[in-house]
Amino acid sequence: MGDLLRGKVALVTGSGQGVGRAIAIALADEGAKIVTNNRAPVKKNTANQLDEDKLKKLTSEQLEWYNKEIEKYTGDAETTAAAIRAAGGDATACFGDITDFNEAKKIVDKAAEVYGSVDIVVNVAGAFGFAPIEKITEELWDKVTGVKPKGYFNIIRHAVPYMRKKGWGRIINCSSPAFMGGDIRQAEYCAANAGVHGLTWGLACELA
Repeated sequence: MGDLLRGKVALVTGSGQGVGRAIAIALADEGAKIVTNNRAPVKKNTANQLDEDKLKKLTSEQLEWYNKEIEKYTGDAETTAAAIRAAGGDATACFGDITDFNEAKKIVDKAAEVYGSVDIVVNVAGAFGFAPIEKITEELWDKVTGVKPKGYFNIIRHAVPYMRKKGWGRIINCSSPAFMGGDIRQAEYCAANAGVHGLTWGLACELA
């Protein structure tokens, strides 16, 4: 375990699975205290390919590998935090929907309550849907753009005062080349990621 981020507190949204989980673990490996986040706990890891009878036939090594692989894609904030703690790091899970302004405040304040402040914010959470523009519903539009950029703004809005107080902070917003457009029939996703780019450049100029 490294010490590049020793003494820093990092909040990673969307860190229950996939890229967010990998980032949270990587930050912890460099010594940061981590607050993991996703909307809500998920059900116990299961996969349709292997039922209980088939799982019983696996060796202990195979079962351990299987569970780790399944957890990567069906985990939540607590399973990621548990993995960090098991590796010797310090992590706390905080469930909550970042698309809600007040809920985002609770997430940030929880991080400060547990670890004293928030030094690093990594926004990874995202949502998407496939539909041509004439079939995009208001619900789908709001679902996707509610996370990016609104949810990112919500978290940043409440975290920046803690960073200003300490005179140091880092904000990392994950986006996608989709903001350039293309033929993926996800105009709402393109707009959401374009919003993230605009938000990030604006913050860079303002907070520098």
